[in-house]
Amino acid sequence: MIRLARLLALILLSTDVSPQELSEADTSQVSAIFAPFDHDGSPGYAVGVVKNGKLVFARGFGRADLDHNVPITARTSFHLASLSKQFIAAGIALLILDRKLSLDSPVEKFFPEVKKYGADLQIKHLIYFTSGLPEYTSLRRPSGLPWFSFYYFTIDEAIAATLRTTKLKFVPGTRWDYSNVNYMLLAKIVERVSGMSLSEFLVARVFTLLGMTASQLNDDSTVVIPNCATGYADRSDERIREPRRG
Repeated sequence: MIRLARLLALILLSTDVSPQELSEADTSQVSAIFAPFDHDGSPGYAVGVVKNGKLVFARGFGRADLDHNVPITARTSFHLASLSKQFIAAGIALLILDRKLSLDSPVEKFFPEVKKYGADLQIKHLIYFTSGLPEYTSLRRPSGLPWFSFYYFTIDEAIAATLRTTKLKFVPGTRWDYSNVNYMLLAKIVERVSGMSLSEFLVARVFTLLGMTASQLNDDSTVVIPNCATGYADRSDERIREPRRG
C-alpha cells in the first residue's frame, strides 16, 4: 500500500457520538459485513446506523494508520475527496444569493488566461463539467512527477498546467466531461469574490450554521488533523508509481 495525496482541498469529517443501542442480532449482522477489514494491516471503515432519526450504532473497522496500527473509531476523520465538490458548489450558490456572482458570470473575469480560448466560458460550465477544459492529470506535470499528492503539488500548479493548453476539448456547454480542475477554479473564484480563504468561508457560511463543529476544509498540508485516517492505494496502481530517472 502507498499513501494517497490530496488532489483538492478536502473536507474532513468526524462526529461526537453517543449512539442508542442496536439489537444484538443487528449489531452482529453489521459487524459481519465489515469483519473482512477489521484486522491489522487493513484500511477500513467508520460505520454509523441511523434509525428513526437517531444514531443507533457507531463503530470503526480496520486501521486508520497502518504505520502505527491506529484503529478506526466513530470519531475518526476522513478525507472526503471529490465529495467535497458539493461544498464548493454551495459556496458558489451562496455568492449567487448574495448577488456577487451569477451562473452566467464569465470565468475570464477571474482567470484572464481563458480569453485565449475564444469561447464564452461561464461559471455554469465549471459547475456542470461542460467547460471543455482538460483535466490536469491528463497533462504532463512539468516536474515529471505523478499528479498524486504523495508527490506534493498545489491547486495553483494544477490549474496552471490546464490553462497552459492552447485549446479546449470542445465548445463550452456542448458536452459533459468530468474534470477536477473545474472545481479547483471554482474554489479560487469563491476566495476571490468573498475575500476569504475557502476554509474560512465554509466555516462562516456553512459549517457553523449547520452545527458541523467537527468538519473542516484542509487547505494547509502542515496542519495537524486530530483522529485523521490516512488514505491508501495499491502499490500496483501505475498512476502512483514514481517515474524512473536516468
